[in-house]
Amino acid sequence: GSQILQTRTVFDAAVRDWNTGMMTSLLHLVVDFGQQHMRFLTNTFSASSPSSSLLDGFIQYMFAITDIPGNVPTEDDVTISTYGFWYKFVDFITDLDEETCQLLKGLYSGVLMDLVGVFCKKSQNLQAFDDDEQSDFNDYRSTMGDLSGYIFMFLKDDALQQFANMLDVAIKQRDEDMAESIVFYFSQAAETLEAFQNGPHVFIDLICSFPTDVSFHLNQSCVTALANCADWLRQNADRLEEVIVFLSNRIENVSLVDNVAGALKTICKSCDKLLSSQIDALVGIASPMLTSDVNYTVKRHLSEGLCWTLSHCSTATINTVLPSISSPIFQEFARCVSSPTEEAADVVGNNLLILSRVICCLSPEVPNGVVHPVFTLAQEIIGHFELLLVNFSWGEDVVNGMCTALTNCFRTLKNDIIPLLPNIIGFAVNGFDTTEQAPFINTISDIMTFTHNDSSLAEQLCSVFYNLFSKVAALTTSVQESDNDESVDPLLLSRFFHLIYRVGRSSHEVLLHQESETLQQLISFTLQCTRFDDVTIVREATSALGMFVEKSSHHEEVDVVVVEVLGETMSMFVTAIAEGASPKLVSFYSDVLYKVFQRDNTAFITELTRILSELPLGDDDAKSALVDSINGRSHIRKSSFQKMFSIFRATCFGSKKAIVID
Repeated sequence: GSQILQTRTVFDAAVRDWNTGMMTSLLHLVVDFGQQHMRFLTNTFSASSPSSSLLDGFIQYMFAITDIPGNVPTEDDVTISTYGFWYKFVDFITDLDEETCQLLKGLYSGVLMDLVGVFCKKSQNLQAFDDDEQSDFNDYRSTMGDLSGYIFMFLKDDALQQFANMLDVAIKQRDEDMAESIVFYFSQAAETLEAFQNGPHVFIDLICSFPTDVSFHLNQSCVTALANCADWLRQNADRLEEVIVFLSNRIENVSLVDNVAGALKTICKSCDKLLSSQIDALVGIASPMLTSDVNYTVKRHLSEGLCWTLSHCSTATINTVLPSISSPIFQEFARCVSSPTEEAADVVGNNLLILSRVICCLSPEVPNGVVHPVFTLAQEIIGHFELLLVNFSWGEDVVNGMCTALTNCFRTLKNDIIPLLPNIIGFAVNGFDTTEQAPFINTISDIMTFTHNDSSLAEQLCSVFYNLFSKVAALTTSVQESDNDESVDPLLLSRFFHLIYRVGRSSHEVLLHQESETLQQLISFTLQCTRFDDVTIVREATSALGMFVEKSSHHEEVDVVVVEVLGETMSMFVTAIAEGASPKLVSFYSDVLYKVFQRDNTAFITELTRILSELPLGDDDAKSALVDSINGRSHIRKSSFQKMFSIFRATCFGSKKAIVID
């Protein structure tokens, strides 16, 4: 260590002569030694003579290295490497005993604050960078911003007060570049500020004192800093009003509107209840933007922020404000329906995304007997969606957007949505008939699972389900029999089988409310699709098949049908495993086989023995080992069961592994 410190004079000379090769070499030497031997360095510290310790020498040396002349990245592209040393230094002090920690903290807090000042000085937005330089600049700020945040967490309020003093000096000197850099590093620390800290008060005072005509970069960093203070503001609500005013004064600036909208969304989400008293001010900020030609990300952020806050307002207030959010969306729908071009479909898709987020974020506590605001909104939605379906049935984003919005209606309204079910069911069925797109299957699945306790709907939902099955089966058969290279849409089939799985587990009456012949067709179709090449289809089809096997133990109607296909199922899966199915497929197949074993272990071993005796693949030892591992056992862990078949697959290819049961 002492020998490394003796190179300090060499380093100083290298800086004076600007010998970048020597500076870089010594930088890595000192950083690497310091990181690897931090415990050794701290052990050299002496309270009676702190400046004579190796630790102090290394701290001063490292500070000189970090503070070499030049700005990042055009003149200095090496000092970012000092990050590891400084982070480990602070981390190591934190883990020391309380007395030593406080001693070192008092001794080096000034150095650490000067260090943050160096970061600010070296990474000012002084000029336009090319792409590579901008990337290096951003990397330095991100890396050292993380370190400065850790330093502020360690030093607490005193450090923030000192840092605020630096900003005050920069303001008085009218040095906007330095002020921006200081605010940026404060913003990086702001996310970790503790609620009881007083330092942010001074920063917010200074930030809110900036006029609107300061540089773009300074305004941008101020907005980001206030957004990152959202959690702190939740515990210091008296500062919210001036923060909202600061943001409102900048939202009409085209270059800042994205940042301001994002900041408002973040603050509204964190301080939603506190801001309910300022809903009029928020509406005044957002409403002009929602009817303007700003981008849809801005509109979405503002809509989400409003809805989070509205959730803590009275129902009357919500009903008054909500049209200011929904009406511009519905007006866009009407305009696009009149001219259904691809560009219009993009507009509809973006507005549907906003609408979905509105429904998702708006979740007030509604008194008994009062209509939920989202219910009223959902009533309007259905009418608009029917027109969108007619004109944009070819638009994937439109279809996805409509179905996502309906799913969010179910999640927000829950049982309150029941009066709308006839309209939603009709729309979903018509949507699938018209488009043959998978998202409508998701909507039908949501309908069935959200209403599984309503026996009055069982017959209607059963009809919907089996009509859907007949269409999916016919579509699959048509594609398979066609002469072209068209393949079955894996998303369509996988979501259909996922629907079977969800419905079977939560509302099995829908599956059983039918003649056994129809149920047999459904199970046979499911088994048939487990032979497809697409892993996603096989995963969902085997899950559905496994569900049927489970249900057969409790429902005679299912058992009658399942018994007829068990032999075929076992034979097909065991043969596929022996033929070298992929590990994923082995997992899917063995999962179904395990459920068959659980259903009747004696019948399972009898059928397995028969299948293996007729199987031309694999040697007799492997087959016997598999049977012996299962025979006579009423309980086997699923993982062990799957392992048996994985090893059986391997033995069929010549592996000599024994079958070992955990």
